[in-house]
Amino acid sequence: MGEIVLQIVSRELLHSLGNNKLDYIIDKILEGKVLLLEEGLTPEEQLTLIKKAMEKVDIDKFKGIEMAFYPEEQKKYGIFAKILKKKISRVMLIGPSDVISEIRRKGNTIETIIRIIE
Repeated sequence: MGEIVLQIVSRELLHSLGNNKLDYIIDKILEGKVLLLEEGLTPEEQLTLIKKAMEKVDIDKFKGIEMAFYPEEQKKYGIFAKILKKKISRVMLIGPSDVISEIRRKGNTIETIIRIIE
Protein backbone atom coordinates (compact mmCIF):
# COMPACT_ATOMS: atom_id res chain seq x y z
CA MET A 1 0.00 0.00 0.00
CA GLY A 2 1.30 3.46 -0.91
CA GLU A 3 1.51 6.29 1.55
CA ILE A 4 0.84 10.00 1.56
CA VAL A 5 3.03 12.41 3.52
CA LEU A 6 1.24 15.34 5.14
CA GLN A 7 3.78 18.01 6.04
CA ILE A 8 2.71 20.75 8.44
CA VAL A 9 4.74 23.86 7.66
CA SER A 10 5.18 26.43 10.41
CA ARG A 11 4.82 30.16 9.95
CA GLU A 12 8.44 30.54 11.12
CA LEU A 13 9.77 28.26 8.38
CA LEU A 14 7.77 30.10 5.71
CA HIS A 15 9.08 33.46 6.91
CA SER A 16 12.67 32.18 7.06
CA LEU A 17 12.48 31.05 3.42
CA GLY A 18 11.81 34.62 2.24
CA ASN A 19 11.73 34.78 -1.56
CA ASN A 20 12.32 31.00 -1.79
CA LYS A 21 8.99 30.17 -0.11
CA LEU A 22 7.12 29.33 -3.33
CA ASP A 23 9.99 27.25 -4.70
CA TYR A 24 10.02 25.28 -1.44
CA ILE A 25 6.27 24.62 -1.74
CA ILE A 26 6.55 23.55 -5.41
CA ASP A 27 9.48 21.23 -4.61
CA LYS A 28 7.54 19.51 -1.81
CA ILE A 29 4.44 19.11 -4.01
CA LEU A 30 6.59 17.65 -6.81
CA GLU A 31 7.74 15.07 -4.22
CA GLY A 32 4.04 14.13 -3.85
CA LYS A 33 3.60 15.69 -0.39
CA VAL A 34 0.45 17.39 0.85
CA LEU A 35 1.25 20.58 2.76
CA LEU A 36 -0.70 22.24 5.54
CA LEU A 37 0.62 25.79 5.89
CA GLU A 38 0.17 27.37 9.32
CA GLU A 39 0.03 30.74 7.56
CA GLY A 40 -1.33 30.85 4.05
CA LEU A 41 -0.26 32.87 1.05
CA THR A 42 -1.25 36.31 -0.17
CA PRO A 43 -3.44 36.41 -3.30
CA GLU A 44 -0.36 37.49 -5.29
CA GLU A 45 1.67 34.56 -3.96
CA GLN A 46 -1.19 32.17 -4.77
CA LEU A 47 -1.26 33.42 -8.36
CA THR A 48 2.52 33.08 -8.71
CA LEU A 49 2.38 29.57 -7.20
CA ILE A 50 -0.26 28.53 -9.74
CA LYS A 51 1.84 29.96 -12.59
CA LYS A 52 4.96 28.12 -11.37
CA ALA A 53 2.99 24.89 -11.01
CA MET A 54 1.57 25.22 -14.54
CA GLU A 55 5.12 25.57 -15.89
CA LYS A 56 5.95 22.19 -14.27
CA VAL A 57 2.90 20.30 -15.60
CA ASP A 58 3.85 17.01 -17.26
CA ILE A 59 0.94 14.71 -18.17
CA ASP A 60 2.80 11.59 -17.01
CA LYS A 61 4.49 12.94 -13.87
CA PHE A 62 2.83 16.11 -12.52
CA LYS A 63 -0.73 17.16 -13.25
CA GLY A 64 -0.88 20.36 -11.18
CA ILE A 65 -1.91 21.48 -7.69
CA GLU A 66 -5.04 21.76 -5.60
CA MET A 67 -5.42 24.19 -2.72
CA ALA A 68 -7.95 25.42 -0.19
CA PHE A 69 -7.66 28.04 2.50
CA TYR A 70 -9.50 30.14 5.03
CA PRO A 71 -9.30 33.85 4.36
CA GLU A 72 -8.02 36.17 7.03
CA GLU A 73 -10.61 37.09 9.62
CA GLN A 74 -12.19 40.44 8.92
CA LYS A 75 -11.18 42.93 11.59
CA LYS A 76 -12.34 46.48 12.04
CA TYR A 77 -9.67 48.79 10.66
CA GLY A 78 -9.80 52.33 9.40
CA ILE A 79 -10.18 52.80 5.65
CA PHE A 80 -6.45 53.44 5.12
CA ALA A 81 -5.42 50.40 7.13
CA LYS A 82 -7.75 48.25 5.01
CA ILE A 83 -6.23 49.62 1.80
CA LEU A 84 -2.60 49.18 2.91
CA LYS A 85 -3.00 45.83 4.69
CA LYS A 86 -1.97 42.69 2.78
CA LYS A 87 -4.50 39.88 2.92
CA ILE A 88 -2.98 36.55 3.98
CA SER A 89 -4.98 33.39 4.39
CA ARG A 90 -4.99 31.89 7.89
CA VAL A 91 -4.33 28.25 7.04
CA MET A 92 -3.82 26.61 3.66
CA LEU A 93 -3.88 23.05 2.32
CA ILE A 94 -1.88 22.45 -0.88
CA GLY A 95 -1.09 19.23 -2.68
CA PRO A 96 -0.60 17.55 -6.05
CA SER A 97 -3.76 17.12 -8.16
CA ASP A 98 -3.20 13.41 -8.63
CA VAL A 99 -3.14 12.89 -4.83
CA ILE A 100 -5.90 15.29 -3.77
CA SER A 101 -8.99 14.23 -5.63
CA GLU A 102 -11.39 16.64 -3.93
CA ILE A 103 -11.34 19.53 -1.46
CA ARG A 104 -14.53 20.85 0.15
CA ARG A 105 -14.96 23.79 2.46
CA LYS A 106 -17.83 23.21 4.87
CA GLY A 107 -18.37 26.06 7.28
CA ASN A 108 -15.34 26.13 9.53
CA THR A 109 -13.76 22.94 8.19
CA ILE A 110 -11.86 21.87 5.11
CA GLU A 111 -12.33 18.27 3.97
CA THR A 112 -10.14 16.58 1.44
CA ILE A 113 -10.21 13.21 -0.24
CA ILE A 114 -6.67 11.92 -0.68
CA ARG A 115 -5.99 9.21 -3.23
CA ILE A 116 -3.17 6.75 -2.61
CA ILE A 117 -1.24 6.15 -5.83
CA GLU A 118 0.12 2.66 -6.34
